[in-house]
Amino acid sequence: MGLEGTISPQLGNLSFLIVLDLQGNSFHGELPHELLQLKRLKLLNLSNNDFVGEIPSRIGEISTFDIKGTIPHAIGQLRQLRYLSIGNNRLLSGMIPTTICNMSSLEVIYLANNSLSGEIPKEIGDLSQLKMVNLQDNFLVGNILMFNNTSLQYLYLGYNNMTGILPSNVCQELPNLRSLYLLHNDFYGAMPNVWHDCKELEDLELSLNNFDKGRIPADIGKLAKLQFLYLADNNLEGKIFLPIY
Repeated sequence: MGLEGTISPQLGNLSFLIVLDLQGNSFHGELPHELLQLKRLKLLNLSNNDFVGEIPSRIGEISTFDIKGTIPHAIGQLRQLRYLSIGNNRLLSGMIPTTICNMSSLEVIYLANNSLSGEIPKEIGDLSQLKMVNLQDNFLVGNILMFNNTSLQYLYLGYNNMTGILPSNVCQELPNLRSLYLLHNDFYGAMPNVWHDCKELEDLELSLNNFDKGRIPADIGKLAKLQFLYLADNNLEGKIFLPIY
């Protein structure tokens, strides 16, 4: 489509609307507050447009929210939101607001392929319902965030500017982790021998970092469900020792 102009406030009269997908157009201006009247709306996709201003702070029944710009602090008021999807917008910049910790129902955070910067707020680690966090391909810095929950299954932090040593308790804190993507950062130090507690791990991507010279940790060989292992372009050396599980 090639639609342009502003969003009509009359959309708020479509009381049975469930899906509103306007992505990939040339809409501009602010979002009308009449969208708050769409109580049945479950998916709102406004990505790849030219909207300005803040997200209306009372949109609490939406499952997926796509927009570009900056992430307003008022987003923390969306306490019923389960899926936060604001990805693939290079004009989305700034820091991730700490108020995101108020969104206690969040199961998915998808902020990949943006221009976000700064550190990941540690408050995100307290969101106990999270199952997936995808912050890949931004300009984030700092160390890997630790999560205070056992429900997280997918953690994608690749293609950022993160650094530091991998925590030795990463698998103890995230026992149900299935995918861990940390590629193309600047993690350093010895690759920890802690993977035996990640019994559900299927994908482990640690390529393009700066780990100290050493061999592949032997306990990776105990990961019975592991399907994909990427360790390319590090400083690993010596024999590959992977005992049969």
